[in-house]
Amino acid sequence: MGSKGIRRAARLVLAAGVAAASLLVLHDGAYAEDAATTPAVATVADRELAPADVVTVEKQNLRDRVVVSGELRPLSRAVIKAKVYGTIADVLVRPGQSVQQGDLLARFETNDLGAELRRKEATRAVAEAQSMLAEQTLTKARALQSSSAMSVSALEKAVSEAAAARANVAALEAEVETARTALANASVRAPISGIIATRSVDMGETVANGADLLTVVDGSAFEAEVLVATRDVPLLRIDQEAELSIDGLPDRKVTAKVRRISPVANAGTRFVPVFLHLSNFDGQLWGGMFASGAITVREKAGGIAVPDTAVRRDDAGKAYVLAIADGRLQRRDVGEGARWGRQIEIAEGLQPGDVLLKAPIAGLVAGTPVSVTAIR
Repeated sequence: MGSKGIRRAARLVLAAGVAAASLLVLHDGAYAEDAATTPAVATVADRELAPADVVTVEKQNLRDRVVVSGELRPLSRAVIKAKVYGTIADVLVRPGQSVQQGDLLARFETNDLGAELRRKEATRAVAEAQSMLAEQTLTKARALQSSSAMSVSALEKAVSEAAAARANVAALEAEVETARTALANASVRAPISGIIATRSVDMGETVANGADLLTVVDGSAFEAEVLVATRDVPLLRIDQEAELSIDGLPDRKVTAKVRRISPVANAGTRFVPVFLHLSNFDGQLWGGMFASGAITVREKAGGIAVPDTAVRRDDAGKAYVLAIADGRLQRRDVGEGARWGRQIEIAEGLQPGDVLLKAPIAGLVAGTPVSVTAIR
């Protein structure tokens, strides 16, 4: 190859190199442009929280309560017993019937009782006559003794006989009163106003003195005997209010008050009987109904409190909560107040309207992006 051929080959090689370089530049430019327009890698998605996972801070009336339950029973109840032995002549009432104090409820046959009263009165009359004679004899004896016409021993005998006659009259007078009372007790009357709860006898039955006849209950007021754990008893005070739900009255709340607190716990259970008083204004309460509710032992209006599960502590023991703000969980240091049941009062660090994580959830810490799903 001559010198001209060599120069021509060199020019061809140089041109090929330039073309290759141009192609490389075009390829790299296109690649860079594609890289610039490619979207960045997506950030971590927000954690979705259900409405039940959060709580909104608001002012509320704080109450500390002791949960109780027990059975209702009439506050006033009278068991009427027979005060005489005899046969029932008539029973004028039946269970469920309303009666007023003093109403006639039943009668005993009075023939024997009337005869006994008349016999006692006759015996007393005889004794009164004998006592009168003894007094006359004593008067004469004193007159005779003053004139020395009777011995001292005879006078003393007259004095003794007169005293014995007076004592006999007094004893027989008591027997007459007993017989008169027995005759009066043959008419059985209501000791209180109320409703006949039980009837244990019928006409014609012979009953002993002291046998149960009827039971009257006053349905205007009831009490519930509830059992309270010994650890809660120091919180109770007389006249504290309780709100009760009554079986059979699902849509009604009944207000009661603490009236009595037993000084000793029941053996074995270690629970203390507490007695709540409640009025039956509309007549819908009945003995034997079951009541459940709570006694309010403390109360504060307009306080801020959150569930105790919402309050956390760091390694230094500092209390804080996780609040949702700007789509993320943020730590809020809080000042704790008193505990109200399962809530903790917050003295500082929160405002009404703040939304908090109600309880710890794995993986959720301060800074985590979160969102609350709408209630469907």
